Amino acid sequence: MPAYILLLVTGVGTIGLFLVVNAYLLGRDMADMVEPRHPALPPLSRSSRWLLGLVSAVMFLIPLVNLLAPIWSAAMAVHMLLGRKISA
Repeated sequence: MPAYILLLVTGVGTIGLFLVVNAYLLGRDMADMVEPRHPALPPLSRSSRWLLGLVSAVMFLIPLVNLLAPIWSAAMAVHMLLGRKISA
């Protein structure tokens, strides 16, 4: 309910709510898509999931970029997970 009150008061509330909700959901879904394919690797941290989801959500706001956002987000999730294997 507080989110709806914020939307009534400010004009940026809709974009902020869109980014917060979709960053959480996209980050969780992308990590859940990639992690089962690599069970030997440790799962992504909460901050990595949040960053992954936030970048994905921002890409969905940009016209024409949003057409490639799902592909780019999936590739980014794979690279974030496998990049930890190389650095660890």
